[in-house]
Amino acid sequence: MRMEVVITCVEYDDLLQLTLPTVVRELVETTYDVNLYVLTHPDDVPTRKVATENGAQAYITEAFYRDNAAFNKAAALNEIIAQLEKDGWLLTLDADVAFQEGMGGTIENELENRHQLYGARRLQCDSMADWSSGNPLPQVRDKGEMPGYFHLFWADYQSYPLYEEEFEHAGGY
Repeated sequence: MRMEVVITCVEYDDLLQLTLPTVVRELVETTYDVNLYVLTHPDDVPTRKVATENGAQAYITEAFYRDNAAFNKAAALNEIIAQLEKDGWLLTLDADVAFQEGMGGTIENELENRHQLYGARRLQCDSMADWSSGNPLPQVRDKGEMPGYFHLFWADYQSYPLYEEEFEHAGGY
């Protein structure tokens, strides 16, 4: 199965250090043919270091703060997506998404419809303390939720840009 994965991370290298290995374990080290990217800002050197240490390509862009935006995640996502091959599944997620053991197989088994957007229930983690001393997976598994933003869809679409950019920051308000 072909998949391009884009993880957005600006100044959350501490979370990425916990979560990126779970993505690598469940997607890259399985039967997937994965291109793994971490989308970040040029000033975020720690995030770039975590990405390369885990075998991801750091995609560096000024788009997050272009035109005096507080944080325009959509502009950054649109920029990298325009550069991707788009010849399989595309997964966009945030740095606070940790994959449970077996999630890679679950994703592969569930992907039946190329015309559907797949997501996951979200458990909001507002601080490192919420991550249960650096290990969120037991508390996540008990609640049947996973932390973070997660969109998975077939990348052969016709409409670009994909994400609306007309707002001041990622929250859209």
